[in-house]
Amino acid sequence: MNVKSGALLAALATVSLATSSSRAMQMELTRPQLCGMSTTVVLAQVTSVDTVWSTAQVGGLERHAFLDVDHALAGTKIKGGVVVLPGGTMGDFRHWVEDVPELEVGVPYVLFLKALPEADGTFEVIGGEAGAVQVADDTSWAGETLVHITKSLEGCDAR
Repeated sequence: MNVKSGALLAALATVSLATSSSRAMQMELTRPQLCGMSTTVVLAQVTSVDTVWSTAQVGGLERHAFLDVDHALAGTKIKGGVVVLPGGTMGDFRHWVEDVPELEVGVPYVLFLKALPEADGTFEVIGGEAGAVQVADDTSWAGETLVHITKSLEGCDAR
C-alpha cells in the first residue's frame, strides 16, 4: 500500500465514522412537532427544479424547487415559492447531502416549510425527508392519502 492509498483509506474511514455517529444523533420528530417548527405546511407540486452553485459559505451545489401551492394546511398562506435543497448534480459534479428530500416535478407533496430570512418566498424543508410527504394519487401506490396526512397533523400550529 502506498502513501496515497493509505491516506485515502484513512479519509474514508473518518467519513464513515462521522456519518454513522451523526446518524445516531438524528432524532425522529412527529408531524405535529415538525408543524410547530414550520412557517407553513402546504399541499404543493414542484413545477421545476434548477441546480445552481451555492452561495453559502460552505459552497457546493443546491437545488431550487419551484412550487405551485394548492393550499396551506397550517401556518402562513402562500401561493408559491422556492424550496432550497442542499446538494445536486451539475455535469460530472455531484454533491450529495444526507436526509434531504428528492422532490420530483409534477408530484404532489405535503411540505413542512420554514421561511428563509435571506429572501421573500424562499423556504427550506423542516425535518429532512420526513418534511416532504408524497401524496398518493389514483395512478400510483407511492405516498400517503391526503386524509391520512391531515389526520396525522393533529391540529398542528405552524408559526
